[in-house]
Amino acid sequence: MDRSKLKAFMRGEIEPDDFARQVFAAREEERKQREQEEERRREERLKRREEMARRKRDLDEALGVRQEDRAISIYAEQLVKMRAQLNGEAAPDRLHYWFLMDSWTPNQAFAILAGYCPQSLQFDDDGKLVSDYRGEYGGLVWLSGLELDGFFTDMVVGEDFKKRHKRAFEENLKAFNDIWKTGAHTEPRYHPSYYLDWANRKRIKIQWLDWARSEGLLPWEEKQAAVTASGEVSGKAESNYLNLIGALCELYWRAAHGDAPIVQQRILDVLSEYKDYPGLSERNLKDKISRALKSIQNPK
Repeated sequence: MDRSKLKAFMRGEIEPDDFARQVFAAREEERKQREQEEERRREERLKRREEMARRKRDLDEALGVRQEDRAISIYAEQLVKMRAQLNGEAAPDRLHYWFLMDSWTPNQAFAILAGYCPQSLQFDDDGKLVSDYRGEYGGLVWLSGLELDGFFTDMVVGEDFKKRHKRAFEENLKAFNDIWKTGAHTEPRYHPSYYLDWANRKRIKIQWLDWARSEGLLPWEEKQAAVTASGEVSGKAESNYLNLIGALCELYWRAAHGDAPIVQQRILDVLSEYKDYPGLSERNLKDKISRALKSIQNPK
């Protein structure tokens, strides 16, 4: 009931009989709307049941009514795969495909970091999943290849499980997007290593990381380890690097502090936010910055 009409009645501008009729009409309209909404929901449920029945008929036709043993075998394989997935033991085999690519978009990267294949997902310009009029989206596939929206998974885990799982996935995507937007990421695509370094700096746990290493999918880590194992840069190359580092430090200091004497510790404090990068530990930075400043102050 419109509150303005109630105020008009209280002021005596509407007769009791007229106001009663209006109240009755408003309640009747609300009742009709509830019935229409319930009818719409019943029709949607009926459509979902019919769709599931159609899928089952299609599966039965594909297998043949006399291939019951084969159907049971397929169901058993899917159940084993599903159990492994839900227990966190399924191998994310689809990563082999994604690590063949030279670059990912941020949306692709966020889905992969969360453990899903992004090719069946659609995103809007804000990085949100594109959904239908019910606020639902389809195409969620684990990196193991198991489809959350597949007929078999749908039959076993049920609608409530799917909704909870999708809601958790959406929350992960939102968190990744929120954190990402606080940084200065200027390119539309980056190499996979860029996203893994970013996730490491933000303490984002990646469930499949150890598996990817065991499969040799992160060759840049091996190259970095080889460089580290080979020891320090020496000779003329070392002198060149020290001069470059020292010059950059001095340029930064003059821009920020003018002609004031350089205070090495202040430079180290500024660089401390990069301490999680390989080779940029506090100890290593202190050594390299000290040698670099001495190199440009006492050129040979």
